[in-house]
Amino acid sequence: MPEARAQSVAGSDNSVGVSGGIALTLSRPQRGTRRATLLADMRRFSRRGWLIGLSLAATACLSPTLPLPPPSKPVVEGPDQQGMVTLDGYVEGEATVFAANMRTGEIRGQFTGPDGHYRFAIAAVVGDELELWYQVGTTTSPGIVFKVPK
Repeated sequence: MPEARAQSVAGSDNSVGVSGGIALTLSRPQRGTRRATLLADMRRFSRRGWLIGLSLAATACLSPTLPLPPPSKPVVEGPDQQGMVTLDGYVEGEATVFAANMRTGEIRGQFTGPDGHYRFAIAAVVGDELELWYQVGTTTSPGIVFKVPK
C-alpha cells in the first residue's frame, strides 16, 4: 500500500495529505498565470461596467421628464378697434407660447427668449374664452382657460 506523503513547495506547506496513500500538492500559480487571470478579471469587470453604464443611460433616456407647470394668467389688453386682444406674460425661457380662441378656433403663438417674456395679439371679443399653453422642446405644459374681460 502506498504511503501518504505531504510535499512542500518553495518552503511553505501547501500540501494536503489524504489517508489511503494519495497526496495532493497545491502549488502557487505562476507569475504569468496570475497576471493573465487579473487581466481577464479586469476585462470582465470592464465589460460589466460598460453594460451597466449603457443600461443606466438607456433608462435615463426613457424615463419621463418632469411636467411643465401651467402658465400664469397673462395681462390682457383690449380688445382694440381691430378686434385684437394683446396677451403679455412670462413662461419658462426658450419656450413657444400658444393661445387659442375657443369661439373662433384661431391659434396664435410666439417664441420666447431666455427670459420667457411673450407679448402677442389674437383676435377676440369681450367674453371669449382663450386657452394659453406653452411648449419647451417636446414637453407641453397644461393649458389655462380664461375669459377676455370687459
